[in-house]
Amino acid sequence: MEDPNTHDNVDSEKISESFLCCVCLELLYKPVVLSCGHISCFWCVHKSMDTLHESHCPICRHPYNHFPTICQMLHLLLLKEYPIAYKRRENQILEEEKEMGIFSPQFNSQAYNHGGNPASLSTMGFESKSPSDSLSTRKGEPYANLELLNSDSQVQDDGVCALIEIRSGNSEVIGNVSLKENTSKQVLVSDVLCLACKQLLFHPVVLNCGHVYCESCIIIPAGEMLKCQVCQTLHPRGFPKVCLELDHYLEENFPKEYVRRRDAVQLKQVVIEYRTHHWGQIQMQRLCGENWF
Repeated sequence: MEDPNTHDNVDSEKISESFLCCVCLELLYKPVVLSCGHISCFWCVHKSMDTLHESHCPICRHPYNHFPTICQMLHLLLLKEYPIAYKRRENQILEEEKEMGIFSPQFNSQAYNHGGNPASLSTMGFESKSPSDSLSTRKGEPYANLELLNSDSQVQDDGVCALIEIRSGNSEVIGNVSLKENTSKQVLVSDVLCLACKQLLFHPVVLNCGHVYCESCIIIPAGEMLKCQVCQTLHPRGFPKVCLELDHYLEENFPKEYVRRRDAVQLKQVVIEYRTHHWGQIQMQRLCGENWF
């Protein structure tokens, strides 16, 4: 039976509306960020996808075809920010997954950092009652870049997450992740750094692979598709939009650092525009000089 004090503790955490899923209206769990920048729970997005045609964001109806990987940085941020509520959501979702016989991707002990490759996520528990129930067959191949492992996850009362690998029907504990050890009382700047510039994220965009960058750090070579600098996964369908919920969170929780980052990015843009304009003038002068003769 669930401890009645748990509800009081969850309420005391004062969950921001920005981190409530627009579909289930609960705290985001295993968040995925669509190309439009909106965030939803892993299962909420998965269940809302169209199996035959183009899918649409439940908020803005922006179309998409590829199921995003869980954003590990947001997952850990929520785990730190709302440890009690997040653990409660974990237990709740795990019970639902057991009933379905299908489990969502889990994080192993070596993947508990923002810089980790999403491929290090253990796609645990794709035990389905029939081959047609397998998540990997869903339109858009949501797990194409993940290593498939038949595993399960259990959260013990002492806050230790036991990672259990299932081989030939036999389960074996392969490691423990202490939620207490991996979560301090507050989110640090080091938890929300851009993977390119290694600075506090400014106008963050989340690629389909789940990695997060500053909008200004994303570069698409001419004639090529956007590729993640960490895992080299191609990002489908153009340039992703800024994740405004995360951006507002960063501005509110790290005001001084955010202002410095904003000023630095704006200065960089001014310099780039000046150099581009100056180079254009030089080229024009050269052309005029050649035509003069």
